Amino acid sequence: MTRTTSIPFTLNSEYVGRMKENQKSIYYITGESKDVVSQSAFVERLKKRGLEVIYMIEPIDEYVVQQLKTYDGKDLVSVCKEGLQLPEDEEEKKKFEEDKVKFEALCKIIKDILDKKVEKVVVSNRLVNSPCCIVTSQFGWTANMERIMKAQALRDNSTVGYMAAKKHLEINPDNSIVDSLRKKANADKNDKSVKDLVLLLFETALLSSGFTLEDPAVFSQRIHRMVKLGLGIDEDDDADLGDVVADEEMPPLEAYSYEWHFQIKGGSSGIGKATAKEVLKRGTSLVTLWARNKGKLEDAREEIIKETGGRVNIFSVDVTGGLSGIHNVFEETIRDGGDLRMVIHCAGSSMAGTIEDTSIEDYNCMMNINYFGTVNVTKVVLPHLKKENKEIPSRITLISSIAGVMGLYGFTAYSASKFALRGFAESLEMEVRPHGISVTFKSTS
Repeated sequence: MTRTTSIPFTLNSEYVGRMKENQKSIYYITGESKDVVSQSAFVERLKKRGLEVIYMIEPIDEYVVQQLKTYDGKDLVSVCKEGLQLPEDEEEKKKFEEDKVKFEALCKIIKDILDKKVEKVVVSNRLVNSPCCIVTSQFGWTANMERIMKAQALRDNSTVGYMAAKKHLEINPDNSIVDSLRKKANADKNDKSVKDLVLLLFETALLSSGFTLEDPAVFSQRIHRMVKLGLGIDEDDDADLGDVVADEEMPPLEAYSYEWHFQIKGGSSGIGKATAKEVLKRGTSLVTLWARNKGKLEDAREEIIKETGGRVNIFSVDVTGGLSGIHNVFEETIRDGGDLRMVIHCAGSSMAGTIEDTSIEDYNCMMNINYFGTVNVTKVVLPHLKKENKEIPSRITLISSIAGVMGLYGFTAYSASKFALRGFAESLEMEVRPHGISVTFKSTS
């Protein structure tokens, strides 16, 4: 049950008369409109328990509730702020305490990832369906008040900085996303996909909780990748994402040699093309791009040379077609000289469909493109990498997607091929490490 008002006194007397027997406070939520607050994650638990929430949707309401703390001996409590206490029986209290212990490690991992973006991460007692939400401290502004103040033409920026909402992330222990994230983090807290997932959850929680994003462009890129995944668009058609191959996964700038040679499978667009630009800017002598589409390869080479002035070779090849064709192409690439230092696998394709909607041919297609293509190229280039100078280790990098670290509903064939790629990378790392070769598996979100 809810009531909408912009003047608390008009309904509070009626509200008190309708309060539950064990209810001690008057609950309210402030926001931009009735539609926004009625769908808010903040009211999920209260709605489920039949607790009445007053909707305050006028800007003046934010100023009123700063002064109006109680009515008829009942505290006015914002459901948008930390420390929300709801009527609970002994069984509910016991479960909440157990959840806090169960998710304590995950809360710490999330806090370490988000760092100064949030003051704390805790288990929530207000969520039912949403995986998480952002609440604010008792004495700071709500997201709605922050929005109002930032819209003031003559605002005092020093006050905005001081009073801006101190964000606390609350996670829902009963949500399947959060529980899967807990299991993944417990298995390997250093798994880079955990960081990607945490950041995406945090950004969606900011939006659903009424805040604005600091960097909408980065968030948009993450969402676009998920949309392309859902549409079954080839991964190497992704927009440029130069930060995907992170600096810590590549040699430092001063370590690059003019004699180095990088080979990139799936280098005609997206991550592959962005990586080619980056390594050429860092000083490597030669980049060789592999891809299926010759026209896209030629366009990519022209763009990269124009931007970097570097040397770029291209080879159109179907890496699923067997070892002999790949071997012939590879022998031609190394005749161009340079110390082959890194092989980067970016090519891939996605396909939507449940197990009932996909055929065995679909599974074979996904495995051939996403898995066997990488295996084929690796088998051909590995003997050459073993012969190279080991003062600085050679590297094999495999670019995957979130489907390689957690199953996605409706992408059975695709997820299976990406999990296979991850298993291959982890086993390969153990095999080639004694030869001075390192293997990196990078999952993009």
